[in-house]
Amino acid sequence: MHCEHRSVRRAIRLRSKIRSLGLLAGLLLFFGCSPNQSEPDANAQTVAENGSPKNRVAALPPGQQVDSPQSPAAGESDAQGSSTAADDAEELVPPPPGAADDTTAEDGQSKTGFPLADPSQNRVRINDGTAPGQQTLPAKLNDRALRDDLTPAELSQFLQDADRDMQLLSSGKTGIKDEVEIAEMMQAIARKKLEASLMLKKHSDASDTQRVEGIRGQLQALSHLAAMGDLPSANALEALAKENLSAEDPSVVMDSRIVLIGFAIDSLQAGQEGAADEIVSLVSDLTQNPSSDIPAVMIMGQARQMLSRYGQIDQAVAVREKLLSLYGNSSNTLVARIAAEAAGVATFDSTDRLLAAILKNENVALARWTDAVLELIDESPDMSAVQYLAGAALRLEAAGRDKFVDETYSILDEQFTDPDAATTREIQLAQDARQARQKVIGRIFDPEGLPSVEGTDIKMKDYRGKVVLMPFWAVSFPTSLQIIPMLKQIRDQHPEKVAIVGMNLDAEGAPLKEFLAEAEMDFPSYRSVSSATENVANPVALQFGLVSMPFVAVLDQESRVVALDFTGETVQKTVRALLGSNP
Repeated sequence: MHCEHRSVRRAIRLRSKIRSLGLLAGLLLFFGCSPNQSEPDANAQTVAENGSPKNRVAALPPGQQVDSPQSPAAGESDAQGSSTAADDAEELVPPPPGAADDTTAEDGQSKTGFPLADPSQNRVRINDGTAPGQQTLPAKLNDRALRDDLTPAELSQFLQDADRDMQLLSSGKTGIKDEVEIAEMMQAIARKKLEASLMLKKHSDASDTQRVEGIRGQLQALSHLAAMGDLPSANALEALAKENLSAEDPSVVMDSRIVLIGFAIDSLQAGQEGAADEIVSLVSDLTQNPSSDIPAVMIMGQARQMLSRYGQIDQAVAVREKLLSLYGNSSNTLVARIAAEAAGVATFDSTDRLLAAILKNENVALARWTDAVLELIDESPDMSAVQYLAGAALRLEAAGRDKFVDETYSILDEQFTDPDAATTREIQLAQDARQARQKVIGRIFDPEGLPSVEGTDIKMKDYRGKVVLMPFWAVSFPTSLQIIPMLKQIRDQHPEKVAIVGMNLDAEGAPLKEFLAEAEMDFPSYRSVSSATENVANPVALQFGLVSMPFVAVLDQESRVVALDFTGETVQKTVRALLGSNP
């Protein structure tokens, strides 16, 4: 999937929000949120600002008290530097279970059991964990089990509150600003949501409706965890979705189908044969369901976009037609508007067809591409057109169609001239990245001084005489890992002549150890730490002009960069050329 420009910076900023369930279903089901909600929570801001009477900590067992100092007195101002976790390095934590039944603060205001939604003057705080024996909020939440005696209604409420807290975290309304801390908190809440969902599904007193809610919560929680790079959760999610395709409840079937479409999109991006037809098959059986309409529209829109991007035009048209037939005239104006945007304008589809023809080496005149680009910009003179054309230029670059790339950027420069506009900056970033990619070709790459993910030294001189395949990857971008099996296959065909040396781009605090313990990464990787706050998000990514993933640098036997591949389509050909007549 194209991450589009500044993808590394965006990856870090959006780790906890999960932009795609590369495992796409994570975000989509999050939009659907609680099984009791039919559309996104429009009251999230009100909850964040005014607090909520819902009480979550009642679900935690007694005997696990949280030692916490007194809350800041009402009226203490932000100017004093004591109102946010970022300012005073303190974390928000649930109050002791014994205080959970009291929903009235000393000043008479309503307060919540889980303070992410509390007014700042009523928040319960503890030290950030630097003092002996204390833990961070995510650690505390992970350590505390749900009570065994919770009723189905209480479990249902817990699921809704977990969704609300995740919405608040993703919207940046909690005062927690550290990206790693947000990601850890999102993961901790998702695990509690999974635990509560399983309890509700199996509860002997649960009604059929509540059991359905438990199943849907389980799907959603696994989606959140899978999208955060948890491989066992991804496997469990896919198995659960397949199991529930024949469920009696239509909302469970709908959620399961959405999840499987997300996995099919992953397969498409990984080059799996038949993935495009599988997407169409799954989409064709979608039906309207108020509780899942917005996630369905979004997954169909993403499917259409990916199918078009990978040249599967007939399948993209089929998905677009299904999307519009189901939701184009929806009585819900929000759903209808999102459907129209997700379907895209007809010009995008016609441009996709022409792009596919150019990429197939067909004899397409440059003038035809020029006309198509101008028509697209005329119909959609906005960021969507700019990002689409920048992505098209990247694919054309990968295919060696340089004159088409030059023409694309020439037209973009002519049509978007406002130096202060976001579109102009996006175009400039794309061109800067292209120039970086051009400059790195032919240069010897030896990142001496960079650590490795394993903690051992990696020396490029040890690989002299071998072709080196260098995938750039990050746990926060599951799409970046989809090309690994193909690279291993190439290496295993020439074990004495080809090696894999990765380049990890995750931010500080990423769960690399956990990931490496579960994944089959049988090759070393350098570690170039990314940052969302530095002027340069990642110097190595900048040097290579990385704007999308997957991304593979191919180095020759002298460690010279000879090719960059961002589609997976040219690596094999490049390796064969380097090995020559003696593979």
